[in-house]
Amino acid sequence: MNSRVIFIIAFIAIMTGLYGIYDLVNNNDPVAVENTPQQKDIHYFSLWKTTKNIHKGSKVTDAELVRVTLPEDEALALGISHDVELNRDSTTLFRGDIPEGKWVFPEMLATKGSPGYLHLITDTDMTLYPLSVSTRNLITDYIQPGDRIDVVAVSSPSANLAQSENLGLDSFSGVSADVLLSGVKVISIAQDNEYGIDPVVKASEGTMSTVVIEVNPDILPVLTLAQRTSYLEIYLNQPGRIHQGVDVSDVIKNYSGVLELRGSGHTHY
Repeated sequence: MNSRVIFIIAFIAIMTGLYGIYDLVNNNDPVAVENTPQQKDIHYFSLWKTTKNIHKGSKVTDAELVRVTLPEDEALALGISHDVELNRDSTTLFRGDIPEGKWVFPEMLATKGSPGYLHLITDTDMTLYPLSVSTRNLITDYIQPGDRIDVVAVSSPSANLAQSENLGLDSFSGVSADVLLSGVKVISIAQDNEYGIDPVVKASEGTMSTVVIEVNPDILPVLTLAQRTSYLEIYLNQPGRIHQGVDVSDVIKNYSGVLELRGSGHTHY
């Protein structure tokens, strides 16, 4: 009895195993391999965009620009196949007006020495003039490009005081000091090359200095004559102040400038 039960159990086990092997063989179909497309490397390029409206001639600073990274396909649509690099030096200027949110490219900027640069640093209807002035009362580094200055002229009807080092005069008659120009903008000073300007007028070292200023063209004849007849100094402009011209009698007490003849000698009062 026991042997019969064992035989039946063994037979069932064998048949189950054979069925499993048969099922495994019949279902051994090749597994489909999913072809996953290989992802292509995406390249990015850096560009620059304005953050606000830009005015012609204004300086390039980080406040007006923001760096933007674009995928290669978007950059190519703009005609860009490489990173855009801008010269953001303190002297670089915008060549024209640019609205907020527009792309900025190198050709939209002007650097010192490039064509048209001087026109950008000069206001509309103004011109540049290299003025030779005395360094006697000029404080080192006190006046900088961009400052507003007053030009004072000391003149005499009897002597040429142009480029005079010591203002030695035989007579004080008619000598006066007047503010020739007030509130004019300084573009460059002597060897200061912030804007890449080489002054046309070269000054003698130590006593004179050349200051490039921005003036109205109508004043050029006055400047030309003053530079060749008067002693010139410059001072930092103080907005709102009214400067009065003075003569020697305002400085030397009891001086009247009256010429009195005594024998063969001359006496001034």
